[in-house]
Amino acid sequence: MRLLAALLCCVGFGPTIDEPSPLAARSEPIAWPAGPLEVRIAYPEPVDESSLSAIEGQQIPYHASGLDAEHATDDPLGQVRIAAASRSDEGRTLILLTDPHPAEATYRAALPNGLGTIAYDLTGVEAVWTDETGAGPSWSGWLSELDLEASRNRLAASVEHEKAFTMMRQPGSLTLRTLLAMPEGEATVTVQADRPFEAELMFVPLEVDANHRAEEVVEPFGEPVELFLTLPTGSDWDGRLPSLTVLVQSEGDDAPRLIARSAQILPWAPAPIEPPAELPDLPEELAGGDPTRGESVFFSEQGKCADCHRVGDRGGNVGPELSDAGKRYSTAELYREIEAPSAVIAPDYLPYTVAMRDGRVFVGVVRAEGSDRLRVVGADAKEVDLVRSEIEEIRPVSTSIMPVGLAGALGQQDLRDLLAYLSACRGE
Repeated sequence: MRLLAALLCCVGFGPTIDEPSPLAARSEPIAWPAGPLEVRIAYPEPVDESSLSAIEGQQIPYHASGLDAEHATDDPLGQVRIAAASRSDEGRTLILLTDPHPAEATYRAALPNGLGTIAYDLTGVEAVWTDETGAGPSWSGWLSELDLEASRNRLAASVEHEKAFTMMRQPGSLTLRTLLAMPEGEATVTVQADRPFEAELMFVPLEVDANHRAEEVVEPFGEPVELFLTLPTGSDWDGRLPSLTVLVQSEGDDAPRLIARSAQILPWAPAPIEPPAELPDLPEELAGGDPTRGESVFFSEQGKCADCHRVGDRGGNVGPELSDAGKRYSTAELYREIEAPSAVIAPDYLPYTVAMRDGRVFVGVVRAEGSDRLRVVGADAKEVDLVRSEIEEIRPVSTSIMPVGLAGALGQQDLRDLLAYLSACRGE
């Protein structure tokens, strides 16, 4: 299903998926996801520092549709909060520190103080360039695609990327990581470059021949495959940027085709939001129940529901608020949430694995706290405060932190009463 999502979305500077962007020649801002918790925006003129405070606390809505004007008014699936804002590149690059981006979707927001409307999605490439000595300058950031010249042209208005592409012409190495959205069935992936390179596909090293070409047959069952590339840069190639082509040929294709920019997904991007599987009927033995007894179960030590969920002014804030659960969900849906908590995870409560530079690892719901800290809330509802600069990596998890087996632990009677209580919660 990621392939479908990739075809629906386009990077935030063009109305169609793979046409060259006109924005580099215009005066509009260019936005891109610099990481799971960061958005950067390039402006033609410096952003006034006084605008920063007005941005903090704003929300960036996200949509399932593309970035074109026809879908601009679609109801958002949710929002990402901006925790802090700062500037770089003498004010021409605006940096927004946010809560995690919870879905492979389109993000669109109108910023205050005349800063314009930004739009972006989670396609692209993670890039790292390092000086050949290891002691000189380095750069890590986002590129729009594996075609480096095309990426440079699209980002011509970005001061940050102008500096980065200048660095890449010097002796050093360039590492690229992306997820390739693949069709169902077997496919042949071919990587061709103008110089020697090292590569891994689905974490398996590729054999590169004397013509700087590698080929591998994969069967990813419709899931994206990670491509990891390292190429040299510098004077041995007259300072040119590496030329890189990635082709894919599926069963039934007459010839290999260039992997589309829209099918290159950031390695840290969560899966696209998909409709849940068909909902089974509520088991007959769970119909009825006593809402009053169910309330006691909800707030009991046995149920522990209130450790993470709030009803009215009671309970925690780890998971979704349930004050109006009876309006938003059928009793069958409520039962599925308890019986199979990972079947449908609300995007705003998607858990993440946070790996620290000192080796510690935390798993839970992540929230930004100002410009330099994060809060991670685990399955035990305990909070951990972390410093952003000490984080090595953050990646989404496809398993809910809500415990499995709660339905069985409660027993039929308490579960029936709990469902009756939640169905009666209508926010009134």
